[in-house]
Formats: sequence, C-alpha cells, structure tokens
Amino acid sequence: MTHSSTAYGFLGAAILSAIFIPGTAFAHSLDDEYISSLGTSENWELPADGPAAAPEKSVVFVAASLRNSGILGVVEGVVEASEAIGWGLTVTDARGSAEMIAAALDEALAAPPDGLVVGGFDAASYADRLRRLATAGTEIVGWHAGPQPGPILDASVFFNVSTDPRGVACVATMHAIAQAGQSFGAVIFTDDRFGIALEKSNAMRDLVDACDTCTLLEVVNVRLDETATRMPAVVEELLQKHGDAWTVSLGINDLYFDDAVVAFSLGGIAPSGQIMNISAGDGSLTAYRRIRLANYQAATVPEPLNFQGWQLIDELNRAISDEEPSGFVAPTKLVIKANVDEEGGQKNLFDPDNGYRDRYRQTWLSTD
Repeated sequence: MTHSSTAYGFLGAAILSAIFIPGTAFAHSLDDEYISSLGTSENWELPADGPAAAPEKSVVFVAASLRNSGILGVVEGVVEASEAIGWGLTVTDARGSAEMIAAALDEALAAPPDGLVVGGFDAASYADRLRRLATAGTEIVGWHAGPQPGPILDASVFFNVSTDPRGVACVATMHAIAQAGQSFGAVIFTDDRFGIALEKSNAMRDLVDACDTCTLLEVVNVRLDETATRMPAVVEELLQKHGDAWTVSLGINDLYFDDAVVAFSLGGIAPSGQIMNISAGDGSLTAYRRIRLANYQAATVPEPLNFQGWQLIDELNRAISDEEPSGFVAPTKLVIKANVDEEGGQKNLFDPDNGYRDRYRQTWLSTD
C-alpha cells in the first residue's frame, strides 16, 4: 500500500523540491524521498542472495548499551538470525562505558571468535584492537559503527549496517518543515561522541539553515547514556531561554524525548500543538506509543532493527565465505500517527513486511 501526499497533509512538491542538502555528495531533491518514506517495504529490492551458511561459527556482539532500544532491537534480530543459520552467539553489554567496550574487545582478542559485531559505537575509536582481531582471523561487521553505511577499512570492518544518516535526518527535518508551514524555531539534540550522530545533526542544521523562514535556536549536546539524568534540567533551561520561539525539537535518537516528557509537562507545554518533537532514529517502543497518542512526539525515523540484525549475520557469512558485502542500505521510513500501526507498528517497532526472514533462511540453507 502506498500513500498520497494529500493524505498526510504535505506541502506541495514545488516547495519541497526547492530545498537541498548543501555541500555533500548526497545532495538531492528531497520531495520524493520524503513522500516515499511514508510508503511500505513491499517494493524494497532486498539484497542479492549470498552464499549458503558456513557451518558452526561463533559470533560475539559487543553492544555499546542495551538501554539503547535501537541496539537492543538489532541484538534481537541477531539472536534470531544466529539461530536460523546455526551459529553460536555471545552478547556483551558495555553499559555505555568506553572502558567496558575496550575490555570486551580485549576478551575477544584472548579467544578470537569467527565473527564480531561492533554494536552502536564508533569503530574508529577502537581501530587498533579491531585490526588485531582481524589479523587473528575474526571477520568484523558493525551497526552504527561509523558515520556512513559500508566498509570501514581503517578499522577492518567488512560492512557497517545502517540507513543513510543524512537521508534519515533530512526526512525528519522535512516533516517539521512540512507540518510547521515552513516556519519554526528549532532545537537540535545530538551526541558528539558518535560520527553517525554528527552526520544526522549536521544534516538537520544544514536543512534548517537552508530554510529562509526557519530559525535554528540551538544545537544541544547530551550524551545518550545521560539523557535520563540531564534532559529534565536541559528542557527546563531551554524553555526559560527560548520561550514560545521554540516550536520544533529534532533529536538524533528517541531517547531524548523519553526523558523530556515530564519536563515539558511541568513547563506548561501541551502534549501536542506547541513543540513538535521529531526523532531521526531509531524507532523505540516508547516513541511509537507517544506518536500513537500524540503525546510529546510527532514522528520518528526508525531503523528496521530486526532486519538489520539478520543483515549483520548475512554480511558475516559473506565475509567468512570470502565474498563481497551485499552493499544493501535500507530505505528511509517515516512513522507518524497516520501510519504508526503499519509493518510491525502494532508491536511498537518497524519490522518490514517483505518476507526477509524466509529469504535469508532459504539462502543459508541452500546446497547449490
């Protein structure tokens, strides 16, 4: 099923097509991407079939923090896919600690697994350890392990699984422009420890700056592992500083709004109609609930987290089998109240309804 622009109250295509992402190889007209982001996954061109399953492999998933629902959703997909392909899996939760990430990688170096997943932290920061693991024979893939999808050669990462972060950020920002009538005052929330977060927030900033009637009030840096303790005070301060001029929030992750609801309410902000909160990732359970109820969040741009878990195992199987990566980058998806229950939405997640699990199983179990 596809949706017309009229059904969602979009601005005219002539307005949207006049806005571009400046100064980047990804520069392109945004109207088609914005409109297509509200469609379904039935027309996705799934990755080309890879090799049959390599037998009896071991995988270690080092997760930056399982409090991050995006990472947790990917882990759930990796668990499913590992069982389907017949591999062993160990998951380590670093709980947001750089020291614990380093310790987990050192533990992997002591007994190198066949495969390693870099889950939600910058591979470049641990490049030396990752290169040593690769030298020891471990194939490495990542999820949000760098600013762009694809190989991270300097850190020996075969393939980094992600949507296009600039596309995700621009779809989120375009929704604000469309719904606010191309006039708003925006606060952007980011975490400057991560390259992918900066890709998103820089794209948001560029697009707001390109809008003549939009105002960028502030870019606020809040670590994702500190949102619970910091966001209430941050929101209170921003409300005092910007007052009614603040009409849009753009976050690189739903976590910012998880921990801002009470502060907005105490600050006299209504659940909808005053400040439009939009997230450029990753489509958490709580974000879906807020969007469904129009309760302090208008939209999110979710990752297909379970799908990406399966893709990670498939990329590892390709690497172990000495084949090239799939090169697949999932299309951008925008979730708003009008489509919140589609494609897994009733379970509060984006799970593409395109048969990807059966497709991977059939490929891995083939004997050709």
